[in-house]
Amino acid sequence: MSFADKLKELRRGASLTQAELAKKLGIPLRTYQTYEAGVSYPKNIEIYSRLAAFYNVSTDYLLGSEERYITDAAERGGTRAGRQVAELLSRANGLFAGGELSEEDKELVMKSLYDIYWDAKLKNSKYAKNSVVNASIKADKIDTDSDDNQDRGDVVSNGDKNSNVTIDIKKRK
Repeated sequence: MSFADKLKELRRGASLTQAELAKKLGIPLRTYQTYEAGVSYPKNIEIYSRLAAFYNVSTDYLLGSEERYITDAAERGGTRAGRQVAELLSRANGLFAGGELSEEDKELVMKSLYDIYWDAKLKNSKYAKNSVVNASIKADKIDTDSDDNQDRGDVVSNGDKNSNVTIDIKKRK
């Protein structure tokens, strides 16, 4: 059962409207509606904690394995990252439709996909802090004669002004 389905079931079991529950949780009605519709997930684990406390269930029950990855992605990389991980895991679930994998194996596949997703994101300088960024530039745009560049180790060139050069730039703190 998905997070959205669990929310609907719990809310209906408590005989509450979406508006009443949103007010009790201190979140906008529209936000809660997107949770129940399965369109978005809470960005903050605090919302899961409030829901779990309100319904007297564990956060693990609410989250399930797939939702844990989506929530973590949303916290680490924002709403877009959460949606991307949700899409990735949703497509992976399609692979399991034949029932050939055990639950343990499915969880391992989900975790592996999640780890691969973040490895790819870390290669993007937008998400990486204090990491190495690779850039390809034309050698004729670099002053390769400058001792200053070579001393710092920031630029490496084979000296051919017409070739492409790959440089590594270490981000400064």
